[in-house]
Amino acid sequence: MNSKQCDPAAIFGSAHSLYTACLDADESDPKLNLSEVFKGHDSLMRLVMVIGERFELWALKHVSFEDFGDVWPYFVQQNFGATCLKILSIRSLESFDETASLQIAIRLGLPLRQHHSP
Repeated sequence: MNSKQCDPAAIFGSAHSLYTACLDADESDPKLNLSEVFKGHDSLMRLVMVIGERFELWALKHVSFEDFGDVWPYFVQQNFGATCLKILSIRSLESFDETASLQIAIRLGLPLRQHHSP
């Protein structure tokens, strides 16, 4: 992935991974009700797509894909959701931002670009 364009497969992979992680958390926590937290599963689906796109945009700026030895869409589909929920709780997913993206990237061991000040 050398271009500076978002990869729709990676966005979907991240979103699907996060959605699945949320469903798993919902099943394992009897106190959690995703429909109540997000006012329906449609809202959750929209939110995970937004987060997937935000992470992809952040990654395009900060991840050194030249040094990444895996297939990006598959990697995020397998790893993004669980890692995201280690950084943010389900109830705080709406606050997903660049700081969360950096924390997730570090936990995933992604090769980050070195940005030099002018």
